[in-house]
Amino acid sequence: MLGVQTTIVNLEKERRKLLQSRIKWKIISLLKACAIFIPAVFLMRYMASQEGTPLGMPYLLFGLSIALYFTYKLFYEKTYKVKTREFALQYKALYIMPYIESLGYKYNRFGAVTQEQDILQSGLFNQYANSGGDDLIYGSIDGVDFSFCDIWMSKETIDDSFFTLTYEKKEMEIFQGLFFAADFHKKIRSDIFILPRKIKLPHGVLESGARSCNMDNAKFNRSFAVYTKDAVAAAYVLTPVLMEKILFLKTLAKSEIALSFRKSKIYIKIPRGYDSFEPDLNRPIRGDRLASKIQIDLDAMLQIVKILRLNEKIWTS
Repeated sequence: MLGVQTTIVNLEKERRKLLQSRIKWKIISLLKACAIFIPAVFLMRYMASQEGTPLGMPYLLFGLSIALYFTYKLFYEKTYKVKTREFALQYKALYIMPYIESLGYKYNRFGAVTQEQDILQSGLFNQYANSGGDDLIYGSIDGVDFSFCDIWMSKETIDDSFFTLTYEKKEMEIFQGLFFAADFHKKIRSDIFILPRKIKLPHGVLESGARSCNMDNAKFNRSFAVYTKDAVAAAYVLTPVLMEKILFLKTLAKSEIALSFRKSKIYIKIPRGYDSFEPDLNRPIRGDRLASKIQIDLDAMLQIVKILRLNEKIWTS
């Protein structure tokens, strides 16, 4: 207990030190931006005067202000990321990892459910160019292997904005959130997709040939659309108890979650738009509930696993 308290005290000291350093990072970032653009402005004015077409000061100031802002932001965000990375790693190693292991599970802050077959097999994601992840929690419950982590996905787009003046390829993030997978080691009778209402159907659903069907739960039908080739099998899987658990997970996550049942696995996708395992520098370590929030999310998904494992009607082998 004393060791845990010492860890929290040391992490809190480091957090406060980083918090106090943010003003310094902002000043340094602004000076770097000025060092780049102020000489450029004088050079542009000199070249324009030599050609007999002097540039107006208002236009220069306007362009300089925009350029300074974006350059300053770029420098600051890069500095912030580098400076806080070590703290985040310490926080995870000394605080998150022992907490997860105390629950009987394993934690790898650099690991992820990055196997292409799992992401593609889930059928829950549209096409993407690159993907990655970290903060892997994994283990086994009642003979069912599960893994749970943060993942991100991006696709290539063409940047033709006013400020670039050229057509450039860049990566655009299309998903950041939690991804859960559990393997029951026995096949489900039919593929089933549970998706938020009014979204573009992922390619995996379209390619599967699944059709929409309603469940015997009006509240569930208002939140989710169910797609499958076998409506009877879907009714066996989506029992009243399970539908209530899925609705509870949606409320808990405060997100448009999606699930799929394919072959021997269940997949759960929870969009967040941020890294769920990163510490917040603005919150004291003692008052930080990040670890318990992770446990609550995980428990809600494992409840779904337990219900499915006990339902013998849904398995073929």
